[in-house]
Amino acid sequence: MSKYGFLSGIFLLLGLLAIAGVLYMVLSYAGATLNAMTDFVTTNDFTKLKDCGVNPPEQFDKIKSDLPTVILPFLYLGLPLMLIFIALLMFLAGKYHEKGRKEDESRKMEKIESEAEKKVIEKLSVEKPEPPAPTKKTVRRKIYETETEVPEEKQS
Repeated sequence: MSKYGFLSGIFLLLGLLAIAGVLYMVLSYAGATLNAMTDFVTTNDFTKLKDCGVNPPEQFDKIKSDLPTVILPFLYLGLPLMLIFIALLMFLAGKYHEKGRKEDESRKMEKIESEAEKKVIEKLSVEKPEPPAPTKKTVRRKIYETETEVPEEKQS
């Protein structure tokens, strides 16, 4: 795995963690809101809303105090920034993934080319050129040399 593949994996992991964090926050807030609403509905009858003795649950006070400080800034500023951040992380993950893929492809091509070059070099070094066809002159010379040679036994 190349360094670009590793960086791609890190950015992808960070993006997925950001998505999971936002999803958890949204679900936990929605769960808290739904719990507050069900507590309010179950403890108070709708006919009593007109009366001044409405007894809201404690979560309503928290939601009321969190609305201008946490909820609205998150919805208007935090959520778009988080989506831009996630998009940036996913872009970087894709960019480095592509770089890593190209690097792996170039390594494979270099390996294939070097193997092909080695095969060509081996083939050229193994093949020996054929000797030239004998001419009349070389044939006459060989015949003359064999006729004029004196065997070693006769020389002594």
